[in-house]
Amino acid sequence: MAWARVAALSGTLVAAACVYDWDRFDPRLGSGGAGGGANTSAVSTGSGGAATTSTAAMGGSGGSTPGIQTVEYVASVAECIEPTSMMLDPDTCEASTGLNNMKVDLADAISGLPSYSYVRFDLDGTLAGREVLSVTLRLMTTDDIEAPGISTGELWEVAPFTRPDLYVAAPQQLGNAPLAADEGPAQANAIVEYVVPVQYAQPNAGVFLSLVPTSTDGVNYWNTEGVTPPVLRVDYR
Repeated sequence: MAWARVAALSGTLVAAACVYDWDRFDPRLGSGGAGGGANTSAVSTGSGGAATTSTAAMGGSGGSTPGIQTVEYVASVAECIEPTSMMLDPDTCEASTGLNNMKVDLADAISGLPSYSYVRFDLDGTLAGREVLSVTLRLMTTDDIEAPGISTGELWEVAPFTRPDLYVAAPQQLGNAPLAADEGPAQANAIVEYVVPVQYAQPNAGVFLSLVPTSTDGVNYWNTEGVTPPVLRVDYR
C-alpha cells in the first residue's frame, strides 16, 4: 500500500512526500517506541513512525517567511476504542466503523457506547536546539457514509501509550481542560485541524493525544492505514 502527499507552506509548494511499503513497515505492528527519524525531503521509518521534513524558501518570491522550516510527522498509532466497553479492542472498533476508519462519537450505531480515538506521534531530533513556532494536528474525515457529523471532538493530552495498551485500558486524560475545542461540523473528505500548544513538540519525544466525543453525531477519520493518515505539522526556526 502506498501513500503520497504534497505539502504547501505559506503559498509556496514545498517538497514532496512519502511512499510507504506496508509489507516492510506497518505502524500497527510496531512497538510504539521512540521511533522515526527525519531527513530533508525524505522519509525515515523507525519503529515509532515516519517524518517528512520540508524546508521553506529562504526569501525570494512566493510569500514565505525567511528562516521558517516545517517538519511533518505521520502518526505511529491512530485507533478508536470504546473505553466503557467490557472488552477494549481497536480491531473491533475499526470493523464497526469501516476499513481504515476511526471514529469519535458519544453513541456507536451498533453498541450504543462512546467511541474515542487515540493518536500517537514519535518525534525525532529535528527540533533539537530549534524554536518551535506552531504545532498543528491535521486529520481527514473519510469517505464513509457515516463520516460526516456535527462534532469533530475535543482534543486532549493523554498518558503515553502503545497500540497494545489500547487492548488493556484507555489512556488516562491529562489536565483539567482540552488542548483544543471541538471544531464543530465536518463533511466527508474534509481536513480537520487543531492547534496544539508548542510546548508539546519536543525533540526525541512522543506526543499522545485523544479525540474525545461531545455529540452522538460525531465523525470518522482515517487511521494510520487510511488514505490520509493523521499528521503533526511543526513549524520551527
